[in-house]
Amino acid sequence: MADIAAESLKPIEIEDSGNFLRRIAREPHGVVLVVAPWNYPYMTAINTVAPALIAGNAVVLKHATQTLLVGERMVRAFTEAGVPADIFQNLFLDHETTSAMIAGGHLDFVNFTGSVGGGRAMERAAAGTVTPVATELGGKDPGYVRADADLDAAVDTLIDGAMFNSGQCCCGIERIYVHESLFDGFVEKAVAIVSAYKLGDPLDPETTLGPMANVRFAEEVRAQISEALADGATALIETMAADDGGAYLSPANSHQRDPRHAGDARRKFRARCRDHGRER
Repeated sequence: MADIAAESLKPIEIEDSGNFLRRIAREPHGVVLVVAPWNYPYMTAINTVAPALIAGNAVVLKHATQTLLVGERMVRAFTEAGVPADIFQNLFLDHETTSAMIAGGHLDFVNFTGSVGGGRAMERAAAGTVTPVATELGGKDPGYVRADADLDAAVDTLIDGAMFNSGQCCCGIERIYVHESLFDGFVEKAVAIVSAYKLGDPLDPETTLGPMANVRFAEEVRAQISEALADGATALIETMAADDGGAYLSPANSHQRDPRHAGDARRKFRARCRDHGRER
């Protein structure tokens, strides 16, 4: 990104004649607020901090309460690399203070990654200030397996997409629709993969699935699982030994043949914590 910045950000000359000089100039916004989530604390932050700085902006970073040290360490790294201290700063802010900063017109651009509720709060705070707000919010991402799909590849890809980072991904797979002709084979292979996971301490090299980031996140997923089972889904995974009823949560695959849908629906929970990035 830094290598192509000078060329990418230079003015675009439309006309330079005896009659007109027409050009499109790219100018920095000014002070950019980056509000980063906890689930990929370095990656999601750097994806917005770096381009904002390269484009000539000053950046204020507000990280989630679960990952406060990330902001400090990022600023320290940039400062040690030569970025002036006043240009990139990390602030510890609660939700109310963050909203007040935005509403007060103290910022020139706001970039938020997190929950839909958090994104709405950003937009409400910015209402009337004419401050641009860019959001990347959590989704409800499905997977679809067609009749002509490579079954092994489909299972490996979709289960990894659902369970990666303990299911705590904004783009994680939350439900999978499988064509009837592949349904039973898909379920069998998916159960085998997930049953082989080892839930445990992330510092243990043998662990393949760690805890949720917060007990309340795990409680919400447990509630989703209970709701699915109450609606007629069938549980397929045994509770794992490390499941402590708190943040350590067993992966849960369930399936349901639902005639109301075109094809067979395989519901899978713990695909993603719906609290993704709720901390603003």
